[in-house]
Formats: sequence, structure tokens, C-alpha cells
Amino acid sequence: MKKLLIIAALFTLSLNVSNATTIGKASTNETIESKITVKEIGNLRFKLDFNNLTSKKASIEITDTKGAIYYKGYSDTDKAFVLNLANLSDGSYTITVGAGGEKLSYEFEIQSKVSRVAVSKE
Repeated sequence: MKKLLIIAALFTLSLNVSNATTIGKASTNETIESKITVKEIGNLRFKLDFNNLTSKKASIEITDTKGAIYYKGYSDTDKAFVLNLANLSDGSYTITVGAGGEKLSYEFEIQSKVSRVAVSKE
């Protein structure tokens, strides 16, 4: 049993988010990126911050490349909002945030990485 626990501990599956990029700009001289920021904070979580928005609510949607919707909801714009994406499978996704007629999309990819090690038998 002890060997099994050691093997299980050594055989790890780590998920990470890579290639998070922003696309889109506001229609005014100030970019949306300064009003809506999306930051990867680790463990497949993104933090959304809202700055100086006229709208009190923001719509949030997560879709994949085929257009399937994995999350659709709203957040108050006077506080940060954290998205936990740990339940999503490997693939390419887009977070779309809209508030007050402004919309910003962030594309990201989830990739699983497997580490394998050999453990000697005793």
C-alpha cells in the first residue's frame, strides 16, 4: 500500500493554462484592457477586474472553438470575479466579458502534462 501511494504521488497530472492573450479594443481612445483585465492566477483560475465602468453588471461567457458554451453568467463590476476552469477538458477556449456596450475576449488553451517516473521494487 505504501508503494502504491508513492507511485501515485510520483505519477502526477498537472494542468496549466498557457497562451492567454487578449483581443479587442474599446471604440474610444482608451482601450478596454484598461477597463476590464483578465489575469491568470494559477491552478486554472482567472481573475477578472473591472475599472471605471459605467455599467454595474458585466456578462461573462466561456466558449470553445466550436461555439459550445461552458459558462454564462453575470458579475457586479464593483468587485473582482474569479473563474475556476479546473473542470474544463484540454482544448482552446475564449472568455468573453461585456459591460456597458464594451466587449473583450481572451483566448486561452488548457493542456494536460503528464510526468512519469520509475520506482524501484523493494
